[in-house]
Amino acid sequence: MAMKNHEPALPLLIFIIAILASACGGDAGPTQDGGGNNPPFSGDLNPGLPGKLFFKEKTERSDGSKIDEAWTMDIATGKYTKIHNTNWADHKDRFPGNLDDISVASVDYDATNFVVAIEGCKNDPEYTCIAMQEMGGNYISQFDLLGDIRSTRMSRDRQHIALFNREGTTTSSDFWLEIYNQNGILLSSSKLEDNFVFELEWLPDGRIVYSIRRTLYFTAPYSAQVRAPKLYPTIYQEKR
Repeated sequence: MAMKNHEPALPLLIFIIAILASACGGDAGPTQDGGGNNPPFSGDLNPGLPGKLFFKEKTERSDGSKIDEAWTMDIATGKYTKIHNTNWADHKDRFPGNLDDISVASVDYDATNFVVAIEGCKNDPEYTCIAMQEMGGNYISQFDLLGDIRSTRMSRDRQHIALFNREGTTTSSDFWLEIYNQNGILLSSSKLEDNFVFELEWLPDGRIVYSIRRTLYFTAPYSAQVRAPKLYPTIYQEKR
């Protein structure tokens, strides 16, 4: 029987990198009480490699409890820095519910802003809070949405929020690509051809690229409407 060598196509690697850059961390992360700012063992961790990684991590408090917070890591030195004002579970004035799931994503190629999507934020599992924050932790704006929210991303001009939304609770409900401004006003929407959606990303010219199964879709600038052509990458190549 022939052996298969699975090689992911380049376009899908873009989504993988994007996921890693805004990944949700596990339980073995930096501690809140200063342990996250430890220097590397000796010298630079990655000398000559500039930039920072942005991620969410569960950090441990002095009483043993754990809480989601946002961090950055300097790639060259390996130094962790906690982002102020991202202990969202403590912000009951903004998020009074028992927070079910939190996802974060920074603006591509811009280290000044990020967007956070928090499920169950209003004591209702069908509501998601979308908040924009600066890297210093200050809140820029916030709005709430009803539905199953996926892949919330801020545009590179920091004026638009794109996301997938499945209205309703049944698996037969349709997913929509939706674009909002910072005040939560819906600017554009389009029903997707399939519910098997993956990640979405903003391109520099304001277009959105997203994937459904084995197909990449590209929209018009700052629009949810797909503009041809679609791209059908070869996800797996068979070598004998």
